[in-house]
Amino acid sequence: MWDGIYKPRDWQREALPEIVKAIKAGKRPVVSAIMGSGKSVLIAELCALALEKLPEGRHIVVSAPRQSLVVQLAGTIGNRLGVGKVGLYYTHGKTIDRPIIVCCNASAVGLADALSGRRVSMLVGDEVHGTESETFKMAFDSLAPACAVGFTATPYRSSDKEALTLWDEVAYRYEAKDALRDGVIVPWSLAHWDGTGCAAEDVDEVCYRMISEFCSDEMLDREGGWPGIVSATDIEDAKKFAAFLHERSHQRIVAEAVHSRMPRHRREQVIRKLENGDVHVVVHVSLLAEGVDLPWLRWICLRRPVQAKVRFVQEVGRVLRSYPGKEEALILDPHDLFGQHGLVRGYWTGSPAA
Repeated sequence: MWDGIYKPRDWQREALPEIVKAIKAGKRPVVSAIMGSGKSVLIAELCALALEKLPEGRHIVVSAPRQSLVVQLAGTIGNRLGVGKVGLYYTHGKTIDRPIIVCCNASAVGLADALSGRRVSMLVGDEVHGTESETFKMAFDSLAPACAVGFTATPYRSSDKEALTLWDEVAYRYEAKDALRDGVIVPWSLAHWDGTGCAAEDVDEVCYRMISEFCSDEMLDREGGWPGIVSATDIEDAKKFAAFLHERSHQRIVAEAVHSRMPRHRREQVIRKLENGDVHVVVHVSLLAEGVDLPWLRWICLRRPVQAKVRFVQEVGRVLRSYPGKEEALILDPHDLFGQHGLVRGYWTGSPAA
């Protein structure tokens, strides 16, 4: 075990026996691990362990909420076990004659039909905070896995009165304090608006002043740039704020918007420019979702007042990932979202809060 292309961290070695213990106790356990900690490596090792005892004609199904995650997970598992062991079932490919099948949540019902009653020995769910849809629950029932394991950085729903109903308990936790200790994430500094200089309703001006005060020197003077990202409410809002930053700074700040209507190659081109320093700021709509890995980001401005705890933690966590030469992340928080949500909170225990 642990002889694949990726080297495990100590927490992954500790987590695996806890997962096995929970499965043997008849539970559907969840592993909670902060973004960037290597959940996919642990998923690959769990698949390797299960494959050793997998009966002929049965399958291990790995599910993920986004197509990019499907491809990423299939690659990680394939590197560990060999590509011939891993099939894909999503929009761009449907291969089910492999012992391990990685599928998109939206395609899980179709996979259950395609398997035509063939037994699923284990289902591994990635980002299981997104498995509460009726469609996925129906797919889960149809696949009828003998056991199931979930992975997420946010083992709770956005409402304190909601639970993850398919899963029983958190079997292992790898929290922000652990990741800081191990160098998986970097420390962060918070910057708040002090309430002076402009009206609170003028969020664009507030964010511009914060970016100018805390980020402009590094962005404009540092070799290779100091890449940052700003959240927007929708596509038009992203375009308008990118233009506002450019004009308000007298063309000193180069900002571009990134959104789902752009061709993929164009989005990737803008992100490369951001990484290389040719663009200072990218204004985005839900760019920092699951499966997006931009560890070189130095700062983030939480311009959009996010109300959902899950979305907030996922978004902030992306900028905290460690990267060579990155000693700290800066979080501009004009709405005091940290005061509202916090990065660390009590963990879901399998039942709705009282």
